[in-house]
Amino acid sequence: MTLELTIRQLVADKLCVDLEKVTLEARLVEDLGADSLDGTELMIVLEEKFDLVIQDGEAKAMRTVGDIIKFLQSKGIPE
Repeated sequence: MTLELTIRQLVADKLCVDLEKVTLEARLVEDLGADSLDGTELMIVLEEKFDLVIQDGEAKAMRTVGDIIKFLQSKGIPE
């Protein structure tokens, strides 16, 4: 499974939205309906799954699904 598909599925599951809506350009808040609690929970899931620490500033910079993938790639998570 690719990193993109893994992240799309995690986001879809956490936000209870259809996988088809979770595109790279999809904005977590505006398009997928995430609130601050959803965002926090999503960051915790990512930290646990990929064994890393996400700082508050880094989390706030992740506004789209694509941003999450770029962040993980920058931390050395393979595609």
